[in-house]
Amino acid sequence: MFRMQEMDMGLALMNQYAETFDVSRYEDTYHKKLLKLIECIMLPAFTRFF
Repeated sequence: MFRMQEMDMGLALMNQYAETFDVSRYEDTYHKKLLKLIECIMLPAFTRFF
């Protein structure tokens, strides 16, 4: 299947580019866009009653 040398090379390559995951570096744009979409759909429905 794999030779040990190939496995070692693959692991070394992965470790070279691996880093810890920092969630604060990313922004949840999906959640914000989904809430905006729901707001755009629901707001006209609510304004009819007021």
